[in-house]
Amino acid sequence: SLTGVFGAVFSITQPEIRAETWALGGRHHGRVLEGAQQESRAPDLSFRRAILLKAVIRSLGRAEAAAGRG
Repeated sequence: SLTGVFGAVFSITQPEIRAETWALGGRHHGRVLEGAQQESRAPDLSFRRAILLKAVIRSLGRAEAAAGRG
């Protein structure tokens, strides 16, 4: 995907994703997914931030899927 290609170029790291997840939880009272989706619609969003938010959303989906398997 195009986002995946640019994500590689921008080198979004797992520590950055975890830090952003934590920050979103704080800003949005624990509602990380909703917060990431809301912030990703901001009109002045930078391309790098958009990729970071998409990576957070994707990581939350993976975490949910892994929890469902347990």
